[in-house]
Amino acid sequence: MSEGPGAYDPLAGLDAVDWASHRHAYGPAVDVPGLLRACTGRTTQPTRSW
Repeated sequence: MSEGPGAYDPLAGLDAVDWASHRHAYGPAVDVPGLLRACTGRTTQPTRSW
């Protein structure tokens, strides 16, 4: 992803969503922000190796 002035951030506002009020196939969607960040490589959390 490019960085700098005018760079598009597809994850902007991700933390503004009330993820606990949403559900996915495995229950509450509170893990979605971390999963999306892991897809982009922009996470500070260790990732699992499947």
